[in-house]
Amino acid sequence: MNGSSCDAESWVYVDPNDPPVITEDTPWPLPLHLFDDGFDVWMASNRGTKYCQEHETLDINSKEYWNWSWIEMGKYDDVSNIKYVKE
Repeated sequence: MNGSSCDAESWVYVDPNDPPVITEDTPWPLPLHLFDDGFDVWMASNRGTKYCQEHETLDINSKEYWNWSWIEMGKYDDVSNIKYVKE
C-alpha cells in the first residue's frame, strides 16, 4: 500500500518532464523489479485518490462520501484487498 494521499501510481511514477534514460542499469521501481522476476504484484490505492472515487450509492461531492476514518480503511479496505488477492 502507498502512503497517505497517494495512490498506487506513486510506486512506479516517472516524471514526464524528466524521464529516465533506459539502460540495463536504470534504477527501476521495486514493483517492476519484482514483476520482472515473476512475482505477482498487487498495488492498491487508498479511498479518495483518483483511482478510487467510485461508490455504489454516494456521490464524491457529498459529505457522506468522505465520512470515513483511517480505522475503517484498515478494518474494511485492507481486508477486502487481501481477500481479493487471495481469491
